[in-house]
Amino acid sequence: GGGGQIETLARSACWRYCEALGEAIEIPKGLYPGEYLKPVGASPSVVLRRTQLDGAWRMMQERTMLADHVVGAGKTFTLITGIMERRRMGLSRKPMVVVPNHLVTQWARDFYKLYPGAKVLAANPADFSKKNRRRLLARIATGDYDAVIVGHTSIGFMETPTEDLKAIVDEKLEGLKQALAEARLNNESKRTLGQIEDRIDRYEQRLKDLAARPTDDIGIDFKALGIDHLSVDEAH
Repeated sequence: GGGGQIETLARSACWRYCEALGEAIEIPKGLYPGEYLKPVGASPSVVLRRTQLDGAWRMMQERTMLADHVVGAGKTFTLITGIMERRRMGLSRKPMVVVPNHLVTQWARDFYKLYPGAKVLAANPADFSKKNRRRLLARIATGDYDAVIVGHTSIGFMETPTEDLKAIVDEKLEGLKQALAEARLNNESKRTLGQIEDRIDRYEQRLKDLAARPTDDIGIDFKALGIDHLSVDEAH
């Protein structure tokens, strides 16, 4: 499926870098040697540290990544480099960055500082007001952006498709039902069985709620926006 395709593209990106360097580079699994990463379009006035290049390389190689860096380690430029290189190599088509509301403008400035030629759409919370939201979401859906930057509170205006939510709940339910069957086989206490059954009941109710879920009158959900890569700043 999509996971295998992403992994193939990531390997292809690695091979292309190796070929461009004219070297046969054998990279052990789990290592992210940013020294081989040569960002295209980045400003020469910004010199990235090795750790930043390592992090950007890892963003290209893995489907998910946690940049658990201390304050001042430069993770903003790490994410920007990873986002731009993923897009350049065809690993992402329309990346979105979700940041604290008060940092939307600062993130856009940092993006242009590192990539002066980037095409960025930075949307502040005011842009998501009811009178502006339809136009903004249409711009996101139809535009060809290197990155779309939005605030934490704005992400709630972009609904997750009901079928995706249902798939997540179904997966949780399946796991709980397996846990319940194993608990019965192991003669677990009535209290343990009851706790698992209560959770199953809550998820089943969630499925019913999803079936009756009203749709937003604007009618553009997260999938329709075309977002295929998500970075979250200060996700904690």
